[in-house]
Amino acid sequence: MSLSRKQILQLSLLMLFDLSLILFRNFFAGGSLEQLASLENIITFRSQTFLFLIWNLFLAAIPLSVALVLHWYKHHPRFNWIFWPGIVLWLIFFPNAPYIITDLIHIRPRPYIPLWYDTFTFFVFAWSGLYLGLLSIKVIGELLVSKLGNIASQAFIFLAIMLSGFGIAVGRFLRWNSWDIVAKPSILFQDTLSLITNPGAYKSIWGMAVLFSLFLGISYLLSNNPMSCEKR
Repeated sequence: MSLSRKQILQLSLLMLFDLSLILFRNFFAGGSLEQLASLENIITFRSQTFLFLIWNLFLAAIPLSVALVLHWYKHHPRFNWIFWPGIVLWLIFFPNAPYIITDLIHIRPRPYIPLWYDTFTFFVFAWSGLYLGLLSIKVIGELLVSKLGNIASQAFIFLAIMLSGFGIAVGRFLRWNSWDIVAKPSILFQDTLSLITNPGAYKSIWGMAVLFSLFLGISYLLSNNPMSCEKR
C-alpha cells in the first residue's frame, strides 16, 4: 500500500485542521508569545497552550513515516538489510499513534475556553492518531505478507496490537516513552518483570492494556472491511 496524492492531500488537510484548532484556541484564550519564547517556557505552559497535543501528533506520525520509508525501498537491492530493523523501529513507535486517545483524561473546564471546544479538540487529535496508526498497520501488513505470507503476517499484526495496548497503558501510568528502550533499558526490564510477576498490584495497567488491545484489534478489522452497498 502506498499513499496516493489524494491521500497525502487529505492527511495534510487533517494535520492542518489539528494545528488550526490549537492556534485558534490560543488566540481565543489570549495566549502570549512569552509562552513560546523558549523551550523551557513551551514545556512550562504546555498545559495551557495544548502544544503537547502537537508533539503527541508528531510522535503518532512516526510509525506511518517508518512504514512508508520501508514501502518506498522495498525494491532496493539492500531492502532485506533494513526490513526487520525497520519493523522493530515501527513496533517501538506504533503505540504513540493510538496513545493520543488517553489524552482525553485531560478534558476539564478551563478559563476562557468553552468545554465543548476542548472536548472537540481532544477528540479530533485522538481520531487523527488512531487513523495514522491504522494506516501504518496497513502498509506494514502488506510488506509482511510479501515476506511471511498472509497467516503469519496477520499473526504478527495482532501480536503488535497486543504489545501496543500494553505500551499505551504503561506509557500513561508509568510514563514510559518509546526511546526509553534505549535510554533506560534496565528500568524498563525491572518494571516489566514487576508487572508480569505481580499483576494484582497493577490492575489498572493490565485493564487498560486489555481494553486498548481489543479496541485496536476491532478497529483494525473494521478498517480492513469497509462497508459496501450491494445492488439488488
